[in-house]
Amino acid sequence: MSYVQRLSMLFIVLLAALPLSAQQRDLTDADGVAIHTVIECQLEALRQDDAGGAFALAGPEIQVKFEPPERFVTMIQTWYQPVYRPRQAVFRDLNSLAGQPTTSGSACGT
Repeated sequence: MSYVQRLSMLFIVLLAALPLSAQQRDLTDADGVAIHTVIECQLEALRQDDAGGAFALAGPEIQVKFEPPERFVTMIQTWYQPVYRPRQAVFRDLNSLAGQPTTSGSACGT
């Protein structure tokens, strides 16, 4: 799996935390800002070694699959190393894929 595919999958995982109301209607610019803010907060929690904070921002299905928080962080370190401690994250357009909000982006440096 390429870096871009893994990064896109991570953003999809992070977006699973959105309320269903945001997933079932057209996405607005405000939705995009809110989504990117959540992702940035989770990335900052990872930078600060705050496993609980990063885990709290994951979607409920991810939390069940990867609890406790330390296991979640280990999964990020193993499968999504480029986003574990990025110096910068850049987001692209917000889209809908199979009814789920998605975004792609890139992470620079660790």
